[in-house]
Amino acid sequence: MTQAKSFGEMNFGHAELGDKRRTKRLVKLADQMCLRPGGSLPQKLRSPADLHAFYRLMDKDDVTHEAILDAHRQATLQRMKELEGPVLVLHDTTELEYTKRKSLTKLGQIGNGNRRGYITHNSLAVDPETKDVIGLCNQVLHRRPKVSKSETRAQRNKRQSRGRSADRGCVRPRRGYG
Repeated sequence: MTQAKSFGEMNFGHAELGDKRRTKRLVKLADQMCLRPGGSLPQKLRSPADLHAFYRLMDKDDVTHEAILDAHRQATLQRMKELEGPVLVLHDTTELEYTKRKSLTKLGQIGNGNRRGYITHNSLAVDPETKDVIGLCNQVLHRRPKVSKSETRAQRNKRQSRGRSADRGCVRPRRGYG
């Protein structure tokens, strides 16, 4: 008799993080976080050893936002293919604020320009019949460039970062999620 896979195994078991042990650690940490979905990391990972393991994992060069997202995205796309009807993909854009995190240096302007962080756009797949979440199809982290408050509308329209390229302004943080 086969045992059902955990959330971590289903969504991150195939993550390419440069070492199988990192993938196993990611799976374990994801399962632990599922037990306490709300709150901060110390509240989710109550053991100091687990919290430090999380920070060590996120500090590895091969453990990127894209690598973790790709594993989950592939699992989500597979589940979408297995459904027999339409799938809704819901979109939401949210600001992630890290203004007080001075160690994070590659952040963009958010809000009125006085705060720092990312703009994240999420695409969430949902089964319209059961209303069950299938998974995250995609997530784009956007970093607004720092601009002067005295920038005119004409200057803003001419700014290179205002181009229509799909990749312009999108970031893939080198380490973890920040």
